[in-house]
Amino acid sequence: MNLYRVKMTVFFAFLLINAVVNAQKTMIVKEKSGTITSFTLNNIDKITFPTGNVKVQCINSTFNTFILNNVQHLNFSIPTGITGLMNSELKLNLFPNPANNQISLQYNASKSEYTTIFIFDIQGKLVYKKIVKSNQGSNTEIIPVDNLQTGLFYCRLQSGSEIVCSKFIKN
Repeated sequence: MNLYRVKMTVFFAFLLINAVVNAQKTMIVKEKSGTITSFTLNNIDKITFPTGNVKVQCINSTFNTFILNNVQHLNFSIPTGITGLMNSELKLNLFPNPANNQISLQYNASKSEYTTIFIFDIQGKLVYKKIVKSNQGSNTEIIPVDNLQTGLFYCRLQSGSEIVCSKFIKN
């Protein structure tokens, strides 16, 4: 049960820190041996906790695995202030919630660029990822969710340096 708490705490911290729109720059894993490994958050695809381990998978499909008993701490470096979050023009409206077959994502983008849509399950596993070309202003994407199991999910939109998160329930 204690390992489950650690998993959930790190997962929610990861989501919260990502929501601070690049105010968070790095995640540092310090092992009891003194070895320090640093990751840029923009390069992390997912963090998982297979039995007794912490696995960090990067967007280029490389990964590092740490034995949980050897990890002294995980540290997220956070500069003071969250002005990027307050000034973000990226807004997200997700509906219907709860959802059965699909969700609609309505969002406003500050400029025309690629936007990545991520959906994570409650355990932090990436279950859906799509890259779309967004136009400046209002955009809508329909995401099929009929293949997802019933439960709570987190949707994260990332457009340039702007990130916005929302949660939804799949019936």
